Amino acid sequence: HRQLLPPRRFCSPGSGVVVGLAVAACPCCFIVHVWTSLERQESEVLCERVDVRRAEPVSCIETTVGVAIKGAERRWKWRCNDTSQLKYAWVLLLDVRLLWYAVMDSALLVVVAIAAVVGGLNGSGDVDSCRGWSIAVIVLMCLQLLVLLFCQPFTSIFAYTHAALTLALTGLSTAFQLAFLYEAPDTRTSQRRLIESSAVCGLLVVGVSALKALVDLRDVAAACRRRFAMLQTLRTTQLRTAVRAVNLLNEMPSEAEIRKIDVTLIDAVLLDHQSTTLLLDDVRDDGIPLSDSLIGIEEDMQFWDNAGRALAQDVDNHATQMHFLEAEASALLIAV
Repeated sequence: HRQLLPPRRFCSPGSGVVVGLAVAACPCCFIVHVWTSLERQESEVLCERVDVRRAEPVSCIETTVGVAIKGAERRWKWRCNDTSQLKYAWVLLLDVRLLWYAVMDSALLVVVAIAAVVGGLNGSGDVDSCRGWSIAVIVLMCLQLLVLLFCQPFTSIFAYTHAALTLALTGLSTAFQLAFLYEAPDTRTSQRRLIESSAVCGLLVVGVSALKALVDLRDVAAACRRRFAMLQTLRTTQLRTAVRAVNLLNEMPSEAEIRKIDVTLIDAVLLDHQSTTLLLDDVRDDGIPLSDSLIGIEEDMQFWDNAGRALAQDVDNHATQMHFLEAEASALLIAV
């Protein structure tokens, strides 16, 4: 039986080094691009100090929680007229207020990666080269730590503390490794202690980085919650606006209903004899001549009601009473 095996491709150490350096250089290039872009917009983009909220602690637990929250709050915030210009660099600007330090940090990271690769190319055969590169790395980390402590380039105390602890522990771990290289081969106990100390420093760096990752996850969750709240508010506002528009359309009467209301009002006015009198008086005052039929209706309404009964009027004039009696007698004769 033949077993078909896929062809194997071996990667040379040189290409692996090139890929690693390219990956390490990508953050540096991005930070340089952000820095140069914001430097061109110096008048529009500024990083300003803000006041941190302070609450009076009640218990020991609240004091501890308050200190942690206060340390995580950002004391520096970026201001810009158009926030859309900073969206692509928001991850960087949330923690860093001095971009030149971010460029230096990423550049030193590339240098340390190069030193680690070059120092280990010859394996254990070239101990002197490994010692020299280790000393160079320790010196660079000490210089960066001094710059960090003096300039405080981060926006929060927690980010500042995280960077300082990471640099100090990494430099200490490298120092233990350098001491291991200078230790005599016959002192097994000392070498083991140095290796264990270096490993403990590395584990502490991992723990500090994990804590920073948890704080970043909390910021991500808070940002998502704010975005969802904004979307919910926007959706509620749009629904309310749509409902109001529909209600306004339903409350507005149509053209046919308006005409019907006008005709009904006119008919009601014309059927009311008192309103008819008022309308006639208004028309007469305007100088418009009335027909004989309308004048006769007006005179009849002075003596008869709608049922045909005579109206009793309290008048003092004797001539008016006689006229009323004559009109009533004439009506009786016509009825007979």
